[in-house]
Amino acid sequence: MNPEYAEIANQRIAGFSPDHSPDTGVAFPPRIIIGDAREKLSDLADESVDLCINSPPYWDILNQKRSVDDRDISAYSESESDLGNTEDYEQFLDELKEVYSEVFRVLKPNKRCVCVVMDIRKKSQFFPLHMDLSKVMAEIGFEVEEFVIWDRQHEYNNMKPLGYPWVFRVNKVHEFVCIFWKR
Repeated sequence: MNPEYAEIANQRIAGFSPDHSPDTGVAFPPRIIIGDAREKLSDLADESVDLCINSPPYWDILNQKRSVDDRDISAYSESESDLGNTEDYEQFLDELKEVYSEVFRVLKPNKRCVCVVMDIRKKSQFFPLHMDLSKVMAEIGFEVEEFVIWDRQHEYNNMKPLGYPWVFRVNKVHEFVCIFWKR
């Protein structure tokens, strides 16, 4: 939804040299689509996509002040339709299910949907987003093919414990690269 993030993605793929499809011999360059996935996916034909790589918003976590490093609030947008502004976690998962159901529809058979997510903690409550997303994807028809743990410690803060001295909380510095397969 945010053109600024789409521009970053376009810069990252600018040097990409598309291969040729083994099925058709036709080049298929990557395509960045700006907008609400719930609307934009409906523009794509059934079984027309070879790979979907995405990082859904981490619920409304970007709307929260981070206490560990005092980073500013950095929400994707102010829009009510932005999934990153959904306050209720179960509603957020339902919205993700709607999006990934469309991804399943447009994905060709035997292709993958790759989701980069981080588990979430809000005060004392822990939300295992990678597990909850996996359940949603299974309900849709995807199979979990792989989980890759992406160590991002160098991009985040150091490994100091959170909540000390009242409670010990591990400071997460990794994300999950969840690879889902449409048979």
